[in-house]
Amino acid sequence: MSTTQGRKHECRVGRSSGGERRLLSGETSSPLARVKPPSGPERDTTARAVASERPDLAVHVVHSVDISALASLRSLRDTRAVEDPDFESRMVTWFALEGDRRTTWLATINNSPVGMASLFEYRRMPTRGRPDSRWGYVGNMFVREDVRSQGVGSALLTRIITAADDRCYARLVLSPSARALPFFQRAGFIVADDAAGDDRLLVRPSRPR
Repeated sequence: MSTTQGRKHECRVGRSSGGERRLLSGETSSPLARVKPPSGPERDTTARAVASERPDLAVHVVHSVDISALASLRSLRDTRAVEDPDFESRMVTWFALEGDRRTTWLATINNSPVGMASLFEYRRMPTRGRPDSRWGYVGNMFVREDVRSQGVGSALLTRIITAADDRCYARLVLSPSARALPFFQRAGFIVADDAAGDDRLLVRPSRPR
């Protein structure tokens, strides 16, 4: 059995009967029904549809040679005009320190960077008699404004969900903006209220400075 096959088998054994849970830590207080995330052929069809709409769209895992592209997208995300000559070098340091626990994807159209997203892996403390477990936090998702609603965000999120499934994550969690909430709900994420069952999330706001 190959390594990939073994991982998928372990994922089937360790996964609850309800499938993967994807939780939103959002500001809305309205209970939402749980939506079963796309999987298998349905998810593959979604990925092909995105690719067919934008044949010039590509998504790949970021390596050190992509740091300049990440830095440029990160700068576009923050609209404040602040001089920071060391910004790119700080990005290089951040990328190195994150190590193998963070996977970042870069989306390009005709080789021009248009979007990014990352997935950070949290590893739970081992419990006696139970298999080790991991979950993922989705962050740093950004799509350049001039190419939004063209499948870039969907392509990035598809890669994240596929990676989470392949790694047998117990859940995916994120803190979306109000504007992005419907986008993630369409992908099977739910607000962590009573509909989430035993998957509870609490947030402690920071003190005003």
